Amino acid sequence: MTQPIHGLRMRPIHGLRGVVQKALIALLFVAVLLIVGCGQGKTASPEAALTASVGPVETISAGRDFTVGLRADGTAVAVGDNEFGQCNVGNWRDLIAVSAGWDHTVGLRANGAAVAVGRNTYGQCNVSGWRNVVAISAGNFYVVGLRADGTAIARGDNEFGQCSVGSWRNLVAVSAGWDHTVGLRADGTAVAVGSDGYGQCDIGGWRDLIAVSAGNFYTVGLRANSTASAMGKNLDGQGNVFSWKLVTQPPVTQPSK
Repeated sequence: MTQPIHGLRMRPIHGLRGVVQKALIALLFVAVLLIVGCGQGKTASPEAALTASVGPVETISAGRDFTVGLRADGTAVAVGDNEFGQCNVGNWRDLIAVSAGWDHTVGLRANGAAVAVGRNTYGQCNVSGWRNVVAISAGNFYVVGLRADGTAIARGDNEFGQCSVGSWRNLVAVSAGWDHTVGLRADGTAVAVGSDGYGQCDIGGWRDLIAVSAGNFYTVGLRANSTASAMGKNLDGQGNVFSWKLVTQPPVTQPSK
């Protein structure tokens, strides 16, 4: 309510770790669409992706009436509605990502484990047993995780099959929406499951993607050529992104003199 990489001058991608890191960066840019969780070198094993030294990146995630932030020291902060304890993240440590859902919050630790607080009506906070996770995305009443081996795991409400991601392979990113889940494969294609009343899961023909994001009954994707695509509900024009030319690489910050 949470990827080949980047831009026109793409370097070869060797290993899931580099892909996932760049995917997370790309998702920060695609998140703008929903405002209404490549290094070159030797092939990295899943274990290497988790044991390599990767510091936390400051980030922020908006849920329903509450906001969660990740500090540079790996701790979290939250403000807003706390009816279900979704803001009780003050004791979390060693985080590298946070994601706010409807009434629950999920955090990803540097060791690949997950932690969650908040509403747990559908078991969406039962992630304490997760291991080898490299990315997380909290949806409506569910949460999806991406493992280092390119597979996905999900917990919570599965009324529309939005948690049925166990057969997915070769993933580099996942995104949980309202009642549907989208995954991005390493080859630039996408897969989706869940509610499809507006065609939000009809993305099987998308190609050359570097980022995807699932929203409220619609899906957006960013291609390597800087163009965007959308499928699903468009009653408010939220899918009118086809003329956009977007940033596919983070802006370079010049050091202060």
